[in-house]
Amino acid sequence: MQATVCKVLDFPAAHQNTRHVGHCSNVHGHTWTLEIHCHGAVDLKNDEAPNYGMVIDFGDIKDVYREHVEPFVEHRFLNDTLTVLEEFTTELIAGWIYNQMKPHLPTLYKIRLWEGKTSYAEVKNGDMMR
Repeated sequence: MQATVCKVLDFPAAHQNTRHVGHCSNVHGHTWTLEIHCHGAVDLKNDEAPNYGMVIDFGDIKDVYREHVEPFVEHRFLNDTLTVLEEFTTELIAGWIYNQMKPHLPTLYKIRLWEGKTSYAEVKNGDMMR
């Protein structure tokens, strides 16, 4: 059996789209919502295993976020902390998050990064930035 699970986390952060013509060229902040989707086989091999019946433990997803993403985004100015990016659009930030998490979450399928309540960017398995 295959399944997809999702862990949702929020973080406040500011950014500035320096090449954009319009409001987003100003420094501004959001409460970002990050959806982390993992997909894979549900473990049904060993009914005594701690992850029996799961694709992945939600706590493991959160641990990867806390170690590899949160220090760079939580209450931060992303232009200062995500220095590998040339611009700070939601799409590029989502790609950076995906790249940070994928090596540590083999079942990572996609992430969806909401910029407020009405707009998001999504990066799926195979869409990694080069």
